[in-house]
Amino acid sequence: MSETNLAVFVSGGPGPGINACISSIVKNASLKGWRVFGFKRSFKSFKEDWRTDIFELKWDQVSLITRQGGSFIPCVRFNPLSDSSSKKKFEEFLEEFRISKLAIIGGDGSSNLAVGVSKNYPEVCVVVCPKTIDNDLPLSSNTPSLGFSTARNVGAQLVITMGDDARSSERWFVVTCMGRNAGFLALGVALAAEAHAVIIPEEVPSGTSLSDLVDIVKKVILARKKAGKMYGIAVIAEGVLAKTDISFLSNPPRDDLGRLVYRDLQIGKLIAEELKKDLCDMIILHKDLGFELRAAAPLAYDLEYGITLGFGAVEFLAQNRIAGVVLRDDLRLKLLSFSEILDSEGKVKTRQVDLESDAFIVAKRRMNQWVC
Repeated sequence: MSETNLAVFVSGGPGPGINACISSIVKNASLKGWRVFGFKRSFKSFKEDWRTDIFELKWDQVSLITRQGGSFIPCVRFNPLSDSSSKKKFEEFLEEFRISKLAIIGGDGSSNLAVGVSKNYPEVCVVVCPKTIDNDLPLSSNTPSLGFSTARNVGAQLVITMGDDARSSERWFVVTCMGRNAGFLALGVALAAEAHAVIIPEEVPSGTSLSDLVDIVKKVILARKKAGKMYGIAVIAEGVLAKTDISFLSNPPRDDLGRLVYRDLQIGKLIAEELKKDLCDMIILHKDLGFELRAAAPLAYDLEYGITLGFGAVEFLAQNRIAGVVLRDDLRLKLLSFSEILDSEGKVKTRQVDLESDAFIVAKRRMNQWVC
């Protein structure tokens, strides 16, 4: 009987529940007699000498990591197919270690990478365990992605604390919340923490001026001031920046793909700075929210979710299901084929907040009630 070798990669940023997923993959694969390999720098190991980074994942290594935050396997953003040198090294690894199966834990970028690997190496079975605090993967039945629930909870607790400080010290916090181009995290955090305003990218038309965004928050601040309340919280999803006309900025920071670097150019900070000019008698501070959430220890939901996804990944790989995203839909494991989550250009679709959903309507109406 031929030996089955599985490689596990964690791609993108950290997310609560990753270690539960890794542990579950390794344990279930070990019970099947498979060998499991990981890398000290995940896919980025193929930029250099990958042989110095590879290690075998054993049961005893992962037995105590399940409940931990962060990622036992370092997670990085790198596509080994992006240049000939890295691609050659990746192929060397597949051949020398006779890798027939790949499990990738990650979000939309990782899913796009998995699609590329599947197309280039059809003999290798590839599955993705959907992990992202942005919750922007197009999973069926509005199933959340691994890590989102914990990130929302931790974010809400932090904003609740800011709210207590704001009330105690009579000040406003404008909070920029992670989420890329989807508003799920910002909306969930704002509603749970009873923030007084929230702006998400789905509700902002492209080309919106910064002054229009400032006016939205300013109206809430002035309404509360009129009611004798000189404090409050406004949550701004970072993806709003992509919808905003920032032509007044001479050289906004961008990454290698030409995308705006949200962490270096925070939309909430821009709004707060403008508010300070108009409301000189108010204390207005900016806080960035995101990195504090990604490596948090998982709540019970993401803990058992990660275990379930890891188990499912190995089960589908054992069936030689060629490629797809592992999903727990209504407590049942299923495999979404890549074709089900790709757009017409072959890229993973971005799930976004439905502005007609009750979840969005409730959030906005509640915040209108909290204005005064």
